[in-house]
Amino acid sequence: MSTISEPLIGELMAIAKLLAYQIRNEMENNKKLYTKVKKIKLSEKQIDVLKLISNGLTEKAIALELEININTTKYHKKIICQKLDVNCGTEAVLKAIQLKLL
Repeated sequence: MSTISEPLIGELMAIAKLLAYQIRNEMENNKKLYTKVKKIKLSEKQIDVLKLISNGLTEKAIALELEININTTKYHKKIICQKLDVNCGTEAVLKAIQLKLL
């Protein structure tokens, strides 16, 4: 029966510690992301607007699709960007995907 050498045991312990550290960090990152998502509340209409933005529709096309005024569309887009802390619709879509809102 073979035994594991001391240096190999040391290397395996170092790998185990590194993996445990990485798992803890990943769990902490997931907790922060979950907390962030929980704080962001988009209305059903805002989600609809965001989905249409993600499909490449213009504000005018979104207004026609949702049967709302274009100014209402612009307002929804503005509020979405504020809530997601971004500057434009494209950034809003990217952040919403990252936060698993879409």
